[in-house]
Amino acid sequence: MSFRFAVVILACLLNLVLLAPAARASKKGVTTEYSLGLSISELFRRNNSIQGQIGMGPISIAMGGFVNPKTAAMLRYSFIQNTKEYVDGGKFRQGNHFFAFQLQYWFSEKFFIAGGPALMYDYFYSGQPASSGMGLNLRASILSLIQSDSVSLRLVAEIIGGLSPSRSYLTQAFLLEFQNF
Repeated sequence: MSFRFAVVILACLLNLVLLAPAARASKKGVTTEYSLGLSISELFRRNNSIQGQIGMGPISIAMGGFVNPKTAAMLRYSFIQNTKEYVDGGKFRQGNHFFAFQLQYWFSEKFFIAGGPALMYDYFYSGQPASSGMGLNLRASILSLIQSDSVSLRLVAEIIGGLSPSRSYLTQAFLLEFQNF
């Protein structure tokens, strides 16, 4: 179910971004980005699956620079925390850290798509062993709230996938994101 959700969101975002008008303003120099959001994650372990954890995050910060007026290269750190309460009263809490390199491509003044590979580290508060592995993120702006030549405040959809030797997961998130150009 969640994979279908991710595909539908991605298709809608690509359609929106591809139909956006051409960029007028030219972006250049150093850029920083800050975001906070809510996520829904699915965690898959070898023996079972934990479905639909609602989480805080990603909380992220990115720094980089524009390599041309439409493309920025950035280093990004993201943190997601998921909590699920069981019927017996127990809690499952997990934290995920992502360290990513991403390219951000601006189709217009207001709309971009970004993504790239990531190193991930996740851990459980319940004493289960931590795990590290590779990840991938893809995100796109879906609604521009404030836009000027030097700042952008927008709503962003993000899909994050992670794979380690003992588990894998898929996270879909909506973020409120601020970027300084």
